[in-house]
Amino acid sequence: MFPFKSFLKAVLFGTLAGAGPILLITVTFALLSLPDGGIKGPGSLPQTLQMVFLPLAVAFPIVLVSSLVFGIPVTFILRRLRAESSNTYTFTAGFIGMLIPLAGCLWWDVQDWICLLGFFSGAVTGSVWWRDMNLQKTPHR
Repeated sequence: MFPFKSFLKAVLFGTLAGAGPILLITVTFALLSLPDGGIKGPGSLPQTLQMVFLPLAVAFPIVLVSSLVFGIPVTFILRRLRAESSNTYTFTAGFIGMLIPLAGCLWWDVQDWICLLGFFSGAVTGSVWWRDMNLQKTPHR
């Protein structure tokens, strides 16, 4: 049976890892704009909240689709090759996480540093996936 809880946990942690640094910036700007009524002046609280949650709204679908399209097949391949380990999952997922924004750098004008966020997000996703899968395998004492 597919471990949906582990999958969802890995996707959520990966999303937070990728969006976290940008989220810190947007939350800071939002808090600094509150005395003025929001980012566009009085009455712009909805736009301010939109700005705060935009990094999560962008990162979540990317991490989810990447985990479905790449992560699940990689898991089956690693199991078949009997090459599962924490390092393998972490670095493979980090590499794939870096390739996705790299494709954006090649086709669109995406900043290069986004590739680092992609690597970090992928590495966290892979690491959490591995750790949670192993916790389910080991009997609790």
